[in-house]
Amino acid sequence: MFLTAVQHLLGLAVGFLVYALARRYRLPRWAATLAAAPILLDAYQMNIEHFVMAEVLLQALVVGAVALFLWDEKPSIVFCAGAGVLLGLAGLSRTVGLSILPVAAVFLLARRVGLARLAAFGVMVAVIMGGYSLWFGAARHGVEADDGFFLYGRVQSFADCTRLNIPANELGLCDAVPLSERPNANYYIWGRNTPAHIVPPRKGMTQNAMLRDFALRAISGEPVEYAGTVTLDFIHYFRPGHITGRLDEPGDQWRFPRALDHAVMWRDAVRLHDDSTPVIAGGLASFVRGYQAMMFPDGPIFAVLLLLGLAAPFLMWRRPGGKESALIVAIAIVLLAVPLMTTMFDYRYFLPAIPFLGLAGAFGLSAIWTRVPGTGARAALIGAAAIFVGCVSLAFALSAAPAKTAATACRSVRALDYGTKATRSGALTQTRTEAAYLQEMYQAAADRESALLSLGGRYRTLWVLMMNGAGAADNHYAIERACGRHRCGSRAVPAGVVLARAQAFAMTRIRLVHEYCDVHFGRGGGRTAKRGTSKGSQASVSPVFVPAWFRET
Repeated sequence: MFLTAVQHLLGLAVGFLVYALARRYRLPRWAATLAAAPILLDAYQMNIEHFVMAEVLLQALVVGAVALFLWDEKPSIVFCAGAGVLLGLAGLSRTVGLSILPVAAVFLLARRVGLARLAAFGVMVAVIMGGYSLWFGAARHGVEADDGFFLYGRVQSFADCTRLNIPANELGLCDAVPLSERPNANYYIWGRNTPAHIVPPRKGMTQNAMLRDFALRAISGEPVEYAGTVTLDFIHYFRPGHITGRLDEPGDQWRFPRALDHAVMWRDAVRLHDDSTPVIAGGLASFVRGYQAMMFPDGPIFAVLLLLGLAAPFLMWRRPGGKESALIVAIAIVLLAVPLMTTMFDYRYFLPAIPFLGLAGAFGLSAIWTRVPGTGARAALIGAAAIFVGCVSLAFALSAAPAKTAATACRSVRALDYGTKATRSGALTQTRTEAAYLQEMYQAAADRESALLSLGGRYRTLWVLMMNGAGAADNHYAIERACGRHRCGSRAVPAGVVLARAQAFAMTRIRLVHEYCDVHFGRGGGRTAKRGTSKGSQASVSPVFVPAWFRET
């Protein structure tokens, strides 16, 4: 509760600073209000302030540093040093913060602030970053990085090893699954049965360095595909409705829930600490859920703000605010683009850029407003922006096909279970165990279904069941690996029994997916599981279904 309150206050402070900066550069009150409104009213911003995540802290640190840079026409040495401290901390809070440092340095050079101010900024950045690195290195016997893991997940959305020059020791990092059937980057980063966690590096190289080397080879070998992937994801930010696809982090993760998505899991997790039963309270909780359904600037609105921000430096270059607006829009683009270049698409990564998009858009609109004479011309300008936003939103709304997507996810796993011909041949082709193969296939199916999570009901249930199937197969595979190293089983419970139990549990979870697909998305979408199930079990599947025997164990 304390953390949430602090982050709410940080969000309010960011909105205040954005408004104050706009007024500092003599933007009219309506333009300053426009700049601050997105950060103050966006319900997704309110949602992320409830998480133990770095977005709000990064946002506040970068906005604070920009305020110090821009408060005076020529920032003082103290302000430059303070901005260095804040941006150094931003680089420690999230890696994307490091990409702001060169942008800030270029801005100071363009403003010709002098060597002393530039040195004050650089020294404080070095003190913060260097001091942390020395402390971390002493505590952990070396400064570690995970950039290779994330970049490896990023390139798997387009990497085709048949077109790349991959050394022999890294060939195991290639995924034989066709591009159209692969899961999103999270699977490759975090999945225990993925090559990132299984393929050993050559002597003298760390796991992270090997993954980074593979990813850079994929990027240099397929630069057009990499650029296309990043560009399409960048455009995705400006789609209406916070829609996500199979290669994205599900947008539903960042919405206030209407019900506990997996009540038994929540109950068991809480009982590790006390005997309470978690519930979602009514009253204010219901209000914020309803508020989030309506109150957020849609993607096309942010597209208009970005276009206005890009125009601002050209319209104001010889006027106060020209170079400043260039810094603001550059930071917005960097905050949006760098996560897409290094990780994956996630609406969470959009939030730190909101104050800069709002401020840049206000600069651009104010500049155009003063150049457009007459009420009629200004009304036409507003009308054109409204038509653009409406047409883009309508086009995406008409293209939605949720039932088709759910049926596609079901069809992709209809023949996949332990011992089936499809599973055996798929695993054999990829020289993997059935558990490893099934885990990736069910994760990919859940990713296909993730775009429909916001619809709730049977769509969310299908996603939960598919994720459960993938997790159970992943657990079976982990036990297989442990048993292969003679690290499973005991005198009371032999290794064979441990393996059999893990496989039986995974089979039960997988067959629940098939049954649910048959009942809710047609028998063409799934297959009826005849082994080890009964007709009665079909009726028992609910949005938070967990078998009775699992609750007992």
